[in-house]
Amino acid sequence: MTKRWISVAQSIVICVACASLTPSSEPTPEKSKRLFQADFDHTWSALLQALNTKNLPISAAQISSGVIVTDVVTAPVPSPLFMTAYSLTTAGRLTQGRYYLEIAVQPLGNQTEVRINGHFEGYYKGIIIQGTLSPVAPPAWRPQPSTGVIESELFDEINHTLTRSKAPN
Repeated sequence: MTKRWISVAQSIVICVACASLTPSSEPTPEKSKRLFQADFDHTWSALLQALNTKNLPISAAQISSGVIVTDVVTAPVPSPLFMTAYSLTTAGRLTQGRYYLEIAVQPLGNQTEVRINGHFEGYYKGIIIQGTLSPVAPPAWRPQPSTGVIESELFDEINHTLTRSKAPN
């Protein structure tokens, strides 16, 4: 009887832990978009320079639609890019990280809006209970919420490049 209650208790703990694996929020608009006081061409050029500076290789870029997608980049673990209290308290152990960015650039008159949609994932080794890998939380790549760090760094780099290009010689 006691073993049965222990098994029931373990099952409940696993179910609660797995339920917490779903990211609770997406980046807020102020973390994922920014308006620049520059035309589209200057902003696009500054964005390309920022991606190069941050060593983010481009998988696809189409200036006519204003879209850039980066290659998948591995991130160290722990990483400030997506390591939050969420990551540290989930079931299973986070061992690897990766992400890619979808970036949209849109002209708005004499300003340009840049939106960054980051796709972050962490690899969890899974849960081992009494020496057995739990089928409830197997090893897998799982979505991670963005902390807004990489987005902010790119926005700052774009702004720095635009400001530098406006400075008198």
